[in-house]
Amino acid sequence: MKATPFYWAFAALAGIILIYVVASKFNRANNTESKMVSDKTATTLATATTITPLPQAPATTPALPAQKSNNSIRPEFQERFSAMQQRRPNTQFDVNAVEAAVKRENLWATVEQPAKTLTLKPEELTDGRQFIHFDSLKIETLMPGDNLKIAIAEFKQDYEVVIDRIEQHDYENISWHGHIDAGDGQNYNVSFTRGEKLTVAGIDTPEGNYVLQAHGDDGWIASSGLLFKVDPDASDVIYPPAE
Repeated sequence: MKATPFYWAFAALAGIILIYVVASKFNRANNTESKMVSDKTATTLATATTITPLPQAPATTPALPAQKSNNSIRPEFQERFSAMQQRRPNTQFDVNAVEAAVKRENLWATVEQPAKTLTLKPEELTDGRQFIHFDSLKIETLMPGDNLKIAIAEFKQDYEVVIDRIEQHDYENISWHGHIDAGDGQNYNVSFTRGEKLTVAGIDTPEGNYVLQAHGDDGWIASSGLLFKVDPDASDVIYPPAE
């Protein structure tokens, strides 16, 4: 049978459809495989790029409270501390040390041996003077109305001194004036003058007058009669001039 043109047209259309179907199946298979490869690759990359969280640092230890500064001084010491700084503008006082010094009652303590820093003659080491450890910070804290104790080892006696007033000569020399109340109606004056490092004092007591000298915290105290002896063989008579 002779093929008609319609036959050849139908055959050509069927071939085109067949090719399209085969191509579509191939494309779907290829796309599925590509998607599987793509998903696998994405999973691999995601696994490879996952960031392991770093361990968190332990909680920090609370900071210790800061030491007291000049601004944190307790109210009951503020006026005293301010007065000290005003008297000694070039000196920086430690708040804790000042508070401790205020609480101490004695201005000095007796020691058996003189400090090596004292420049004394050989005869002055054995002339009977009393060697002391002087509280140089304690005296700086004193204000009018304060009470303190001073020891006279010669009589094994502690006297209570009341500070009456403070006299500032300059930035380096300050005097503390006070008195001893011995209960006998007498006036026993006490005066301490302190420079940058040297302290000198005159102390009247019921047993007599005493002088004190301290270089920093090392010093001595002695009766005036011991230091200023009178030669019994020397005459203090003053003769009138000859005419």
